Amino acid sequence: MKNKSISDFLAKFEDYLHNEAHIDEYSKIMVAVSGGVDSMSLLDALANLAHEYKFKLYAAHYNHKLRGLSSDADEELVKKTAEKYNIPYYKSTGNVRQHSEKLGLSLELAARNLRYRFFERMAKTLKVNYIVTGHTSDDTAETFLLNLIRGSGITGLSGIPRQRYIGKNISIVRPYLNMRKQEIIRYAKARRLKWNEDESNSLLFFTRNKVRHDLIPKLKEDYSPAIIDVINRTSKLLRGADNYIAEQVQKMLQSVIRDKVGTRFSVLISLFNTFDEFIQGEVLQTALTSFYKMQNVSMQTIDRILELLQKPTGALCEVNKSIIALRDRDYIIFDKKKENFNINLPINKSGEFVAGDAKLILSKVAKKDINYDDSPNAEYFDADLLPSRLYIRSYMPGDTFQPLGMTGTMKISDFLTNEKMPLIDKPYVLMLATQNDIAWICGKRISDKFKISGDTKNVVKAEYIIIDK
Repeated sequence: MKNKSISDFLAKFEDYLHNEAHIDEYSKIMVAVSGGVDSMSLLDALANLAHEYKFKLYAAHYNHKLRGLSSDADEELVKKTAEKYNIPYYKSTGNVRQHSEKLGLSLELAARNLRYRFFERMAKTLKVNYIVTGHTSDDTAETFLLNLIRGSGITGLSGIPRQRYIGKNISIVRPYLNMRKQEIIRYAKARRLKWNEDESNSLLFFTRNKVRHDLIPKLKEDYSPAIIDVINRTSKLLRGADNYIAEQVQKMLQSVIRDKVGTRFSVLISLFNTFDEFIQGEVLQTALTSFYKMQNVSMQTIDRILELLQKPTGALCEVNKSIIALRDRDYIIFDKKKENFNINLPINKSGEFVAGDAKLILSKVAKKDINYDDSPNAEYFDADLLPSRLYIRSYMPGDTFQPLGMTGTMKISDFLTNEKMPLIDKPYVLMLATQNDIAWICGKRISDKFKISGDTKNVVKAEYIIIDK
């Protein structure tokens, strides 16, 4: 340990852990180890300090299975190195390509999502205080340029955060963000560490690698040899601005967001329109990233959502493959896409029937037992007016019925509009129907044609129940 490059490196590393990250003695630390030089040197540096600080270390590796035998070689290297240091080792893997295709993400982003999901799950299981990763100042510069190219907002341009909390007692810490890649390589060579070069790092197929191996070298050569330092200073300034803006946006968010239920939330248009366009974008960015745990949303996507403000009621915008935004009368409604909803289920006049995420219970009751106040989702029908064969079916455009108390018919779409039902819900309305008529818009209104009257002798009670899945 007399090598000056080693002692200088460890002194700088220790200073960050103690004075910036404030990592206390006896902390439990999980090191995210890929097998590359950054994470292998990180594991080594922490192992060197573990005895002095009484750290309890764990090594975690995620095998993306994107490079065949090379991916397996990374896994084996991390395992053997952890054993050498006598550090408990945990691993996982997943189908990155399938995750990428399902959510419409790049392979890089899909891999990151699955990797961090594993890290966070293990951190909670092991009850660690910190997840430590090997991101460097070079990575911050690459992320800045990537997000600039993709059209990110200020948050994306403020770089990789040094510390990020993922739970009450767990944070992700990145001690190398004030270090250059070459410093880490010098340390690794001086310590004679083993690491694997990820050959995908040299392939220009991945956007990050285009930035790393093509764009940054050109910027260094043609504009500034210190471009990495310049970008890192800029990111630091933007981070300060972003923190201040984030505080203001949180206050505005609370005032403009409505109806946070399940996978849905709504933005009140009248209040939202009083915000500056920049603030509107930041509010949407914050809402989407926090509510759906998304990565930073591109400015192009934010712009498409904002265009809904000028579009007619019913206009739709895809946020991504799984989330949509809909322009309703007073709100922009965000929700996860639902599977195709096309139900047409033949049923009898008695029994329990499941359709989609709802259950319909039909039962014979005595006329004296009718109680119209027991539930808005329970209704009563003249059993002799209902045919023996009924249907539970989806709403279809053009459907009409005769609402209770009316002499004429009206379009169900108009009825639902009068009931102020959000447009996003209309396709998922269920109806109790005969071959030619709608007897009940479930949970809303029955048809006058099938109502109880003084002449009614036999009664059917219908109960509509949403199944909690």
